[in-house]
Amino acid sequence: MRQPATLRFELKPSLALRTFTVLVHLSALALLAALSLSLIVKLLIAAGIVFSAIEAYGKAALVSRRSIVGLQSKPDGSWRLLHKSGDERIAELRDYRLFARLIALCFKSGGYRRACTVVLYDSLSPQDFHRLRLRLLDSARSP
Repeated sequence: MRQPATLRFELKPSLALRTFTVLVHLSALALLAALSLSLIVKLLIAAGIVFSAIEAYGKAALVSRRSIVGLQSKPDGSWRLLHKSGDERIAELRDYRLFARLIALCFKSGGYRRACTVVLYDSLSPQDFHRLRLRLLDSARSP
């Protein structure tokens, strides 16, 4: 039986994920305005929402140093994660979820370090998105 090849995936910023991130945070701010809280409490919560939006948008746009910009799947089941900062980490795939246009991946790399990423249909070419789905399905079937 032939060993599967090492697969490399270079992620692109997802317009869909960036749009969703902005809409969710704007919705949270709109809901906050409707709550009957004191002004100071609303301002503190709004500041948290804004900081969350900045961090989430940075990850979605792949400009954050912690953003995963590349994945490499090896035949032995190990993964290599390439971060925007240039760091490369060998990781073990702990969990994943497959949907028609979205793949959620969670990795464990050394000790208690975790890294999770969301790969949307527009983050990869259609062929690479399909290859990543097949690799994940194939890994689930392997003992």
